Amino acid sequence: MPFLPPEALGDERSLTDASRHAVELARAGSLRAGLALASHARRHARSLETVHGEVEALNAAAIVHLIRGDAICAAAAAIDATQLARATDDPVLVGHARLSLAMARLTLGIPGDHCEHLAAIAASASGDAAFEIRARVTLGIALGDAGRFDEAEVEFRAALSLGRNHESTTTPARIVTNIANLGRKRAMAAAEPREIALACADGIWHAHWARSLAMEEGGVPVIVDALAVHGALLVRKGNPREGAALLREAIATGRTHRCHTPLAWILCELGGLLLDFGDLAGAHEAYGEALEIGVQLTPSRKVEAACNGIARVEERSGDAEAAAVWRARAAAEAEAYRRSCEHLKFDA
Repeated sequence: MPFLPPEALGDERSLTDASRHAVELARAGSLRAGLALASHARRHARSLETVHGEVEALNAAAIVHLIRGDAICAAAAAIDATQLARATDDPVLVGHARLSLAMARLTLGIPGDHCEHLAAIAASASGDAAFEIRARVTLGIALGDAGRFDEAEVEFRAALSLGRNHESTTTPARIVTNIANLGRKRAMAAAEPREIALACADGIWHAHWARSLAMEEGGVPVIVDALAVHGALLVRKGNPREGAALLREAIATGRTHRCHTPLAWILCELGGLLLDFGDLAGAHEAYGEALEIGVQLTPSRKVEAACNGIARVEERSGDAEAAAVWRARAAAEAEAYRRSCEHLKFDA
């Protein structure tokens, strides 16, 4: 799809194309450019007084924010999109807005039966393949988080089957990465060595495949995630050094392509491993970088996680006073995060 500069956004079709391109930019790793284009599209839609175009832009902005890892901003955009979409009588526009809001709720840890809610949204797919793909993947994530692994895999496989023949904001590489991450969730939940080994083997196989697909698609955030999931699986398999090497590769890939926001959780994972290895300086550096990234997305749970990580490093270093300071900041960040989530009206 050719790039459409903001000055060319003169009708609903061009606005729709621009909104889709905004998501493509984000998927490729150009997160700021994608968000800027979605914002431009919304402003032009409002100047043209086209509700349909504004909802398309808001839905794109919500998806870009989710790719960035900014669930608060994603929720805000999705709430606006949901309210406006009701006036369009377009079930797909409404559905995408509701999906983004549900994904934001899931990411933020808002209480509720996410699986039941997402199943209801998925059931309203209205024959739109792109929407169904995204709905099934989001439902699969929720099911996996709930420990309903077999049901989650059914959703991911159905989405992948559709994704091979239809375009969607959720690409085959992203779907396969989710299958790999489902393997990680299985492995983390398993207790028997054989179950752990099987889950790790399946997850690693899919992580390899996801990375290959992502390289073909040019999706930097997916490459980063696939590498990181692979690394986490190796750690669970009992190969922490090899796992740490892949986590470092994921971080280096994100840095090289200026795709920093997906790195916070990976840096926290690496920080924990380095702490276990006794590399206190390396662990402090990893947690510190995670904190810098998390602060840019404040409020973010990664800020609390990074602060607790630095506190652990200080404890291991023998500085109880510094550790207490970081524990106190972690508690304050957790409370700030809780308040920010409460201020959002998720019943939009």
